[in-house]
Amino acid sequence: MKHCYLVYFCLMTAASFGQKTHTVQVEMSAIAGSSNQVPFWHQANQFGAAPSALPALTGRVRIFSDPVPPKSSTGKRRLLDWNYGLDVVGNAASRSNAALIEGYLGVRLGAFRIEAGRKRETIGLIDTLLTTGAVSYSGNALPIPKVQLSTNGFVEVPFTKQLFAFQSTFAHGWFGPQRISPNYFRTPPDGVLDYYGHYVETYFHQKTFYGRFGKPTWKVNLYGGFNDLAFWGNEAVIWNPGFQLSTAESFRRVAMGINWSGSKVGNHFGTIDLAASIKGKAWDVFVYRQSIFDTGSLLNALNIDALNGIRLRNKKTPGNTNWYFKNVLLEFLYTNDQREPLVSSGRNDYFNHYLYLDGWSYRGRGLGTPLAAIDRDLKGFVGNSVYQGGYIANNRIVALHVGLDGTYKRETRFMAKFSLSHNKGTYGAEFPTPRNQLSSFVSVSKPLRVLGGSEGRLSLSADVGELYPARAAVQVSILKTWHL
Repeated sequence: MKHCYLVYFCLMTAASFGQKTHTVQVEMSAIAGSSNQVPFWHQANQFGAAPSALPALTGRVRIFSDPVPPKSSTGKRRLLDWNYGLDVVGNAASRSNAALIEGYLGVRLGAFRIEAGRKRETIGLIDTLLTTGAVSYSGNALPIPKVQLSTNGFVEVPFTKQLFAFQSTFAHGWFGPQRISPNYFRTPPDGVLDYYGHYVETYFHQKTFYGRFGKPTWKVNLYGGFNDLAFWGNEAVIWNPGFQLSTAESFRRVAMGINWSGSKVGNHFGTIDLAASIKGKAWDVFVYRQSIFDTGSLLNALNIDALNGIRLRNKKTPGNTNWYFKNVLLEFLYTNDQREPLVSSGRNDYFNHYLYLDGWSYRGRGLGTPLAAIDRDLKGFVGNSVYQGGYIANNRIVALHVGLDGTYKRETRFMAKFSLSHNKGTYGAEFPTPRNQLSSFVSVSKPLRVLGGSEGRLSLSADVGELYPARAAVQVSILKTWHL
C-alpha cells in the first residue's frame, strides 16, 4: 500500500511540474539626478535594489514561477505545487553595488507552504502597491534570508462554511552580525571594549496571524491580527555569565513572548492590524489600521501611534475615457506619541534599541516604514550618536500620503505618490525645529514594439523641504518579459 502512495505522490509532482508557467524578465535602466543622492521615492521600498549614488546604470534579471491554482478548471483540488524565484540587480555608479534581492525555493502541500531563502515580502494588512510601507516590515530593506512555514493565503476554518478564515506565518531567519552596545557587553577575554560596539551573530524571528470574518461572497469582510518580529541570539555571549538560558530556551521565549529577568528576550517590534473590505457597485473600499507595539504588549492596540489607510479600487472598465483611475490611496501615519498605553510615564523609541546599535534596520536600510529616516540620509547629518538619538534619527512623524495609478488612453499606465510629512527627530535628540518635507514620484509606462514587444518606463522623483536635501531624478527603463 505504501508503494501506491509513493507512486501517487510522484505522479502529482510530475503533473505539477508540467503545468507550471515560468517568467523571465530583463530590465535595463539609466538614472540621473540634480545631485549624486537618490531621491526618497526612487530608493524607498525597493527591497535594497536602488543604486547608492547617481548617475547610475542598472541591470536586473528576474526568473520566477507562477503558482498553479489550488483547484483545476474542473474543480479538482491540486494537492502539490512548487515555486521558486531569482532576482539579481547590479548598479554601476561612483559607488557600484550588486545584490541578490530574491533567491528562494518553496513547496505547497494542500493549504500550507514552506519556503526557504530570500524573498520579497511585506507584512501586515495593507495596500501593497501605493503605500508608504508597512510599519514593521515594509520592503524598504533587502529581504532577510529565512525558512518560513505559512498558509497558502487565507484558509477556511473547517465546518464554518467560509464564514471564518485565517492566514498565518512562522519563520526563522539568519540576520547575521549585529553591533551590540559596549555599555551592555560583558568585558571580552582580551579585556578590550570597542566604543562602536561588538558584532554578534543574530537570528530573526517572525510570526503573524490574521483572521477574516465574512464569506468571500459577502459585501463586507472584517479582518484582524498581529505580527511579532524580533532580533535575538547569542545572548549568553553578550551577557555571560549573567545569561543562563540555552539557545533552545531562548528561542522558546522569543517565539512565545516569555520574559526573562523582567524583559523580553530579543528586540521585538510589530503591529496589531484591523481592516475591512467593502464591495460597492463602482468601487471596492479597503480600510486598514496598523497600531504599533514596541514592547510586545497587546495593550498597544489602544495606541494612537498608527498607520491608517483607505484604498478605493475602480471596478469599471476603462471604456473610451482618456483618464482611468484604477486605485486611489490615502494614508495617515502618526508616530509622535510613543507612550506605553495606560502608562503616564516613560516612552518607547521606535525603531531604535538600547542594545542593538543599528536599531530596526538590515544592511544599512530601515526594515519598517521608510519615513523613519536614518541619520546619514538627512539634510546635513544630525550627528546623533547611538547613545543619544539612535541609529534611526527621525521616528516622530506625522505624515499624509496620496497614491494613485491607472491608464491614459488605455495603453499608457501611470503611477503617482505624494508624501507630506512633519518630522521632529526622536525624544532622545529632538530637532531644534520641526522639519517639513514633500517627496513625490510619478512614472508612466507603455508597450513598445522593440525587441519583439517590450515595455518602456519613464519615472521622475523629487524631494523638497527641510528633512532631505533638495534633489530630483529621472529614470528611463526598458523591460522585456518572456513567459515559458
